[in-house]
Amino acid sequence: MLCVWKKQSDKLSSEKISKDEYDNWRYHYLEFDTTQNLSKVPSQELSDALIDTVKKNKTIEEKTNEFL
Repeated sequence: MLCVWKKQSDKLSSEKISKDEYDNWRYHYLEFDTTQNLSKVPSQELSDALIDTVKKNKTIEEKTNEFL
């Protein structure tokens, strides 16, 4: 991310972009930045369902191992 900021700063310094263009980029850089891969966090409901499933599977495995 810092590289992207440095590139924009260099463009401003070398007058390839105006101060207004730089400010617009600076305020909206996440929209322009394609170098980052932002990911979404699963909902709490989905997370809880997955945890419950894992716990149930562990319980079933423990009971199965008792019989072996």
